Amino acid sequence: MLLFVWAASIGLTGCASLPNAASVHRPASFSTAVPSDTRLAWTAKKALAKIQYASAFKLLPVASGAYQTLIELVSQAEASVDLQTFVLQGDASGTLLLKALRDAAGRGVRVRILIDDLHTDSAELLLSNLAAFRGVEVRLINPFTGLRGSRESKLLSSMFALDRVNHRMHNKLLVADNVLAVIGGRNIGDSYFMRAEDGENFIDLDALAAGVAVQQMSASFDEYWNSEYAWPIDGIVAPSGEASARRSAFDRAVEKIGSLPPDHGVLEHLQVYATAPDELRTGSLNLTGADAEVVADPVDKLSGTRVGDRRGTVRAFIGVAGLASTFEVFTVSPYYVPGKIGIESMRENRANGVRLRVLTNSLASSDEPAVHAGYLLVTCSSPGRMASPSCPLGIKGRSSLCPPQAAQQ
Repeated sequence: MLLFVWAASIGLTGCASLPNAASVHRPASFSTAVPSDTRLAWTAKKALAKIQYASAFKLLPVASGAYQTLIELVSQAEASVDLQTFVLQGDASGTLLLKALRDAAGRGVRVRILIDDLHTDSAELLLSNLAAFRGVEVRLINPFTGLRGSRESKLLSSMFALDRVNHRMHNKLLVADNVLAVIGGRNIGDSYFMRAEDGENFIDLDALAAGVAVQQMSASFDEYWNSEYAWPIDGIVAPSGEASARRSAFDRAVEKIGSLPPDHGVLEHLQVYATAPDELRTGSLNLTGADAEVVADPVDKLSGTRVGDRRGTVRAFIGVAGLASTFEVFTVSPYYVPGKIGIESMRENRANGVRLRVLTNSLASSDEPAVHAGYLLVTCSSPGRMASPSCPLGIKGRSSLCPPQAAQQ
């Protein structure tokens, strides 16, 4: 059996190389000019007029509110929608968002979808058929070109291309009309919006943004979209038929999803954080102004060029920002392993009287238990305060609603 698997992987290696780039139609495109007369543009303008900052934000810690914010932005868009994500599942949450994007394209909105190819399996056919609609483009980041159908088959057929496929894109944002955007830690799927029927849900945090920060997000999207790592889906996934047949198949598939599964409810004291969808509907957003800088990994990190030289990366930015702090550093991460350099930075912070707070998963709530192998170094080397929620809901990206069990280190 082992010999068969090894031989099969050898035979499939030749199928794992990317197509000839010259043979793939991949026209460059860029974010639309900031409109002044769309509904969302007026909403953003009114919200920014209330504050004295160039950018403004509203946190979206409540899953149901975060999802409806995405739907509301897509439903109101009149010029463009750009969606970038690591995971988009073919379940109810993913399908209904794709349906809303189809409807937006039908109104004349330009739709660009940029998704990492590692976890596309459950939504692959939906994405491929959606690309047959006028005004919709779908591109896959660092795609797998051997076997498809599951993550395991993709990796098996790419065993001799791991230096390429081992680099993935985790960016997550949705920009509507280049004036309002959602950015944060949530992927697209039932489990990221507290609707997984098996109970395996992830707690996370997004933010609704307006102002200059949105245009910075669009610039980051364009960098990835127009890069050599983004491939039109039709060049990777064989179309299932003629364009008209694909559109009909997409329509039939999305109509089967009548509604979202029930969520797990919203704690009463968090209701105040679930108002964004209603505010968007009325055109009266209440945002908090702030000085902000949008930071994303440079796209060439996908080729492994930033392993030794981390200049320009998010990791480097966080390190510099942490050392520059004079009062407090508050870190929320599902996979918190700062390493030796991070430990030294934390020691320097503490020596300078900077308060350190870290919120992360406990071993019981993590979906990646191996991460905890690195915690011994953290707890033994860095005095501070760490909180690890031990309830079954894990922090996937940026927030936790569970009562923490805090331990003074």
